[in-house]
Amino acid sequence: MGVVAGGIPQGALTAIRALTDFHYRSQAPKLTDADIAKLTASLQEFHNNKAALMEAGARGSMDHWRIPKLEIMLSVVPSIRSMGALGQWSADVTEHAHIDVIKDPARSGNNQNFDGQICRYLDRQEKCQLFMQATTARYLDLRGDSDDSDPSDGEENMLGSRQVTDYFKRAHTLSAGDFLTAPRPYRTFASSTTAFHLASRPKMTNIDVDRAAELYGLPDFKPAMVDYLARHHHNLTHTIGGRRRATPDCQLPFGHIQIWSKIRIQSYSSYDLKMLLPSQGLHVSPPTVNWPFGRYDSVIISRDGNKDWLHSGLHGHDVVQLRMIFKPISGSQSLLSNMYYAYVQRFVTTSVGQHAGMHVLKRALQSTGERVGDIIPLFQICAPAHLIPHFGQKANSQLNSHSSDELSSSFWLNKYWTKELFHACS
Repeated sequence: MGVVAGGIPQGALTAIRALTDFHYRSQAPKLTDADIAKLTASLQEFHNNKAALMEAGARGSMDHWRIPKLEIMLSVVPSIRSMGALGQWSADVTEHAHIDVIKDPARSGNNQNFDGQICRYLDRQEKCQLFMQATTARYLDLRGDSDDSDPSDGEENMLGSRQVTDYFKRAHTLSAGDFLTAPRPYRTFASSTTAFHLASRPKMTNIDVDRAAELYGLPDFKPAMVDYLARHHHNLTHTIGGRRRATPDCQLPFGHIQIWSKIRIQSYSSYDLKMLLPSQGLHVSPPTVNWPFGRYDSVIISRDGNKDWLHSGLHGHDVVQLRMIFKPISGSQSLLSNMYYAYVQRFVTTSVGQHAGMHVLKRALQSTGERVGDIIPLFQICAPAHLIPHFGQKANSQLNSHSSDELSSSFWLNKYWTKELFHACS
C-alpha cells in the first residue's frame, strides 16, 4: 500500500485500501457487531471507488466487474452473522499437511509402492530430526541462551513446521531461580504483555562508552544517559525528546558497556490472550560493509503506563528507531547493573493518510537539525514496527533495502505488516 501511494490516482488507492481492509477484517478469529459494521463499510467503500481502478486501467480491456470472487464477498457478512468467523472453515492446515506428509515424500520416490516409500521417508526424516535435536542439545545452552548471531525461534518438528518458543514461560522459570548459573540480569525476561530474549553472549562484551557512541553515531549518548538517570531519580516517565539538560562533557558513573545487536520480543494475540505469537527478531547493528548505514529496526514503545498497546493503538505510544541495546558494566550501581537499556530516536506522527489509511511519520528533529533521541528501559518496548518510505510520485533513485531508512525523512507506518498491527492501528 505504501509503495503505490502517490503513484496512482487517489480513488484507485482508496479502492485498493478498502478491499485490503475487507480481507484483513474478514479473517479475524473473533468479530463483534462493530467489527461487522466496519467490514460492511470497507466493502461498500471499495464499490464506491472501483470506477477509479477502471479509469486507471487496472481491468485492462475489460469494462465490467462481473467477477465471481467479488460477488462472493457479498455473502461474507451474512455468513459470519449466521455461522461465526470464517477462519473455522479454512482448509489451510489440512492442505499444508497434505503437502508435507504426502506430496513432498512422494516426489522423493520412484513412483512405485507409494505407501511404503512415504512411510520410510517420514520415518527417516523423524530420525534425522531427533538426531539433530540431540546433537544440538549437546552444544547449546539448554536454557535457550545462544550466541548473538543465532536468528532462530523454536525448533522444527518432523514435518518441518516450527514450534513457537515460549519466552514467557522461560522468563518465569528463570525468575523462579531454577537456573542458578544463568547470567544476571536474566537474558530472558517479561513484562505483563511482552517477553524479551537477548543472547547470553553480547556482541560487544566490554567496550568504552566513548568508542561505542562513535561507532553507533550517537554523539549525545552520554548526556542522554545522564538525563535518564536524573529522570529515574525523580521517578519521572521516560519519554523521548525535550531539552537536553546534561552537557556534552558530563561524566557517567561507569566507563564501559555491553552491547547486543539483536533482540527477540514476543506477545500474545489480541484476539485470543491464550494464543502465543511467534517471536520477532529485531536488529540493532552499526555500519558494516554490507550495511553501510547500519541496520536499525523500528519498534513501538509505551510512554503512558495507563494505555494498553493493542487496545489503545498509538494513544500513549511512540514509534521509535532502535539505535543501541546495552547494559552498563557497573559493580556498585544496582540500577545500572540490573537492567537493559535502549537508545532510541523518535518519529512524529503527523497525520493519517486519508486514502492509504496509514499513519504518516517523520523523524523528530531538534532546532539544530539533529535527530531527537533518548534512553529508555528495554521493557518499554511493546511491539515491532514496519515502516515504508514515503516515496511520493517519484522515488529517490538512491534508495535501496540498505539505505531507505536513513535517506528518507517521511514514512508510512505499515499496519498491514501483521494482523495484530492492523487490529491495533485500525
